[in-house]
Amino acid sequence: IKTYKQIFAVSQSVDVDKIPISLPVTFQVGVNPILKDFQQCLDRPPNTNQLIRYNCKWKDSFGYSINQEFIFRGNKSWHYSQMVSNVDLKCLAADRAEAGAAVSFKECSDNDPLVRWVYNYGRGFMKLAEHPHLCLGVAENIPRDPLLETVHMKIDRCEFSVIGLANNAQMISVHDLHFKHIKEDIPLTIQQHSWCLDRPFNTRDTLNLFACSGGGNQQFVWYNKFTWQYHYLLSHVDNLCAGAGSSTEKPEPHSRIVFKKCSDTDLTIRWIYSYGLSQLKLAEWPELCLDFDDSIKVFAINPCSFLDGGGFGGLWPAFNQVIEFPDIVKEPERKDADDDDDEKLSASRRRGAANRRRHNKVRAIDETERLFEEDSSEGDSFEMGKMTDSTMRQILLGKSWIAVLGAGFILGGLVLAAWRSRCGPRAM
Repeated sequence: IKTYKQIFAVSQSVDVDKIPISLPVTFQVGVNPILKDFQQCLDRPPNTNQLIRYNCKWKDSFGYSINQEFIFRGNKSWHYSQMVSNVDLKCLAADRAEAGAAVSFKECSDNDPLVRWVYNYGRGFMKLAEHPHLCLGVAENIPRDPLLETVHMKIDRCEFSVIGLANNAQMISVHDLHFKHIKEDIPLTIQQHSWCLDRPFNTRDTLNLFACSGGGNQQFVWYNKFTWQYHYLLSHVDNLCAGAGSSTEKPEPHSRIVFKKCSDTDLTIRWIYSYGLSQLKLAEWPELCLDFDDSIKVFAINPCSFLDGGGFGGLWPAFNQVIEFPDIVKEPERKDADDDDDEKLSASRRRGAANRRRHNKVRAIDETERLFEEDSSEGDSFEMGKMTDSTMRQILLGKSWIAVLGAGFILGGLVLAAWRSRCGPRAM
């Protein structure tokens, strides 16, 4: 008797988006297959350096939460990336390279191996680049709030599920927030609440706000070299760099923005843009932001400030620190009610979804019309049937009366004629 051994090779992978470099994303932790509207994400609570798992806020009607936005910052020459909080650009770091170690946010350093991360697209692990056997995951042994479902994160030995993916406590999925990089090396008009950043023609040494005119003094160039982690903001008038204060030292609050010659050694002209927060920060001192200073009526450098919306809205920048570059937000991805919230619609799927919505709408209209026609046709046919029968009866009755009257007239004529013939003519 022959026996046959059957071997099935099943390939398993995680359906994730590629992490965009230097743009905000959110990270979902684990998968809730039952309550898909209540997934959980990596979250940095306001005014702390902790990393926890919390209910995803990007599914709320209140919009995105900055507390749950992170930047995978890297360089093509690196074999790793830094996981940066979009709140203050601090890096996520492990306390030590040991299983069970806590994680927290601290100042970034290119020389610190504990801030270097790599993402395993095939399995869903977030690993320490220098210690790839250690993965980011849920610290289940730490007490948690049963109402808020807040759970701290830690690093531990990477563990696989039965299907070969990261287990649910270490499964990290990426969700794109639809930002695009600022266009470089072309003149741009930059706005703050429908007003344009403006370099006055009369002085040219300050940065102001003015009604948008499209003039060259309202155009600026976002310039970067390949190896830089920062950008220059150049005036399109004379290619001078916007910088904080007249010196090259750390500027004091309320230091005016001036235009000066670009220099690689000047730290005050190095800028980074915080997508989502819409703040323009000094790369060397990310706690300092470009601010339209009401006290001096021009742009200056001031401490970055936020409006804390708590659990509903997260953190949002102060009104005078919102800086809006053009065309950095993609068209929002819209989903069908039948689609899973965990899937991002591609262009083809958007077209398919639009066709389905159109088809469903037409089908709903057709169904409504059909039901209406059935209801109305049943009623109309019943009424029309009654009307037809009644009309026919009336016609037949009318014909019958006409026949009776005709017969009566004929019979009367015959009786009259017989009577005359019997009686004969009257004598005169």
